[in-house]
Amino acid sequence: MRILYSISIYLYTVGVRLFAIFGNHKAELWIKGRKNWRSKYSEILKNDNRPSIWFHCASLGEFEQGRPVIEEIRKRNPYAKIILTFFSPSGYEIRKNYPVTDHVFYLPPDLTANAKYFVSLLNPKAVLFIKYDFWFNYLNELNVRKIPVYFISSGFRKNQIFFSPAGKYFLNILRNVNHYFLQNKTSGEILSAHNILNYTVSGDTRYDRVKSNSLSAICPQEIKNFANEKLLIVCGSTWPADEDIIFKILDSELKKRIKLVFAPHEVHAANIIRLKNKSDNLLGIGSTALFSESIGKNTQDSAVLIIDCIGILGSAYKCAHIAYVGGGMKNALHNILEPAAFGKPVLMGNNHSKYPEAKALEIAGGAFSFGDSGELKKHLIRLIDDKILYTKAENSAKMFVSRNCGATNSIIDKLISDKII
Repeated sequence: MRILYSISIYLYTVGVRLFAIFGNHKAELWIKGRKNWRSKYSEILKNDNRPSIWFHCASLGEFEQGRPVIEEIRKRNPYAKIILTFFSPSGYEIRKNYPVTDHVFYLPPDLTANAKYFVSLLNPKAVLFIKYDFWFNYLNELNVRKIPVYFISSGFRKNQIFFSPAGKYFLNILRNVNHYFLQNKTSGEILSAHNILNYTVSGDTRYDRVKSNSLSAICPQEIKNFANEKLLIVCGSTWPADEDIIFKILDSELKKRIKLVFAPHEVHAANIIRLKNKSDNLLGIGSTALFSESIGKNTQDSAVLIIDCIGILGSAYKCAHIAYVGGGMKNALHNILEPAAFGKPVLMGNNHSKYPEAKALEIAGGAFSFGDSGELKKHLIRLIDDKILYTKAENSAKMFVSRNCGATNSIIDKLISDKII
């Protein structure tokens, strides 16, 4: 099984190279970022042999889950050597200059030789994987070297391959992990059923992160100017399917009452141009403004503002009356906790079975899911017109986040107990 797994990783790498050759931007970054990684990383680390605390994240979302722990460790130990790795360019390219860590690297492909070399190079005293990025050659190498491994904010489902008859090899490696910090009790029950008992149901560190952000965020002046006293619907991490259903419900009456802020998941130039053209075609030429071009300009007559840069969405939600979070049309829901922390009622597609926080927030009264444009419009109008419903949703969202905070402290206490920090 290990050989088959390594072959699959090799073939994946070949596939990425082919995509890069044909101009796929993410694939190009993936390959370029790992080019000559052995000599490059060896040169960077050659004068620092201190044991490191290594954090690994798949992408930007997982980074936000690990961030509260990284920053708490740095606060407690300013001299700790902290290394952060990413699998995806969408995480690395945005956080490659993250000042809290000593170094930020791409994770080399999970092949046996790579794992041996990279682990030796980093010399970790402990490794913390965020959520569910399971790389089995790395995990095996860390186990051979008796290096403590922790998983943070993890969640498990019964239908994952580890728990099938074909997944025994992977399950045995997972049994060697020192400790799991789980998001929910269900995950703990699944692990217990497979004789993995070294876990704590600590919750999700994202709650700590979004709560902290909600206390410090400031609504950007450019968005305030754009709003011009109309109600703002901030649509975060959207995809074309989200845009289609949002534009579909915009009748003449709603246009008089609300303005839209779009923060698409993909912010590369081609996607921004596509979205701006779509908006102008549907609402009229000149109806759409770009955030990057709005500084010092009058955008009060615009109906749509597109956030075309990274790092604004977390503050934009503070300006919202209602938040729409993208990805729920295809079971790839993005971060609903970020707007909820501000007390913003959340609208989301109802295809979110992989995201337990979505169902929980909806039960709490802070979120509203829809299956079609009719349901979306119904929820939106009710939240605009029914002040009692809106206030209840606002309070429910904020309280939901507050009562789920605390995972970071649980993790830090364990790391202190294990003498990692």
